Amino acid sequence: MADRQAQLLRAIWAQQPDQGHAVPGLRALPGQRLEAGFAAYREHAKALSVRALGQAYPQLLAHLGESQFAGLAWAYARAHPPEVGDAALWGGHLATFLSGLDGMEPLPPALAQLDWALHRAASSADAQEPDAGLWATLQAHPPGALTLQVDPGLVWLNLPALAADTAPAEAEASQATQVAVWRQAWQPTWAWVPDDQALLWQRLAQGEHLGPALDAVWAVHPALDLAASLGLAWQRGWLLGAEVA
Repeated sequence: MADRQAQLLRAIWAQQPDQGHAVPGLRALPGQRLEAGFAAYREHAKALSVRALGQAYPQLLAHLGESQFAGLAWAYARAHPPEVGDAALWGGHLATFLSGLDGMEPLPPALAQLDWALHRAASSADAQEPDAGLWATLQAHPPGALTLQVDPGLVWLNLPALAADTAPAEAEASQATQVAVWRQAWQPTWAWVPDDQALLWQRLAQGEHLGPALDAVWAVHPALDLAASLGLAWQRGWLLGAEVA
């Protein structure tokens, strides 16, 4: 039975319709044609793919419009059919799929990357509360002696296509192409981050000590303001604690 169900699912999501004839033992209800029943299965699958991907990719949906997005969703579903029962976990390869389409502009894949990161953040756990003694530790020790604890759910995306199309004035002024995605106060959120601050927090998130991370960033961005970077990270909930190395 399980093998027959798997064959039916493969036939439903196949690139070319076979009307279910490739599924051994599949029979229509009395008075019904097999082709009609199989077509109903396929229409349900199409609707499911549009609904599931539309919930995960709202900005891409708004950009493409409902008709074009529906065609994209079904094409993606046939190339990457669902492999898990939870539709909310399906669709993570859409940005790569878009990038591989002939003639695709760079903006839709960038929107897809951002949408998926926000979608995953919506179901992730909130970061722990910051250490109450964090600022005392920062003030008592030089940067070279510290390792910072960064929100493990913080995600970084390099989206120059999105920056060129939709970045706000402050991001354009700093030529930012880096987007941070995180969960704060039970809500997924995102923001443009200047490239110097993004580079610092990416290195710190990998466990690098604050001193070496600063040296590496200052070598490329000598104007980086450490105090401003720490304050911004604190406000956004990225900075959770500091340990003496």
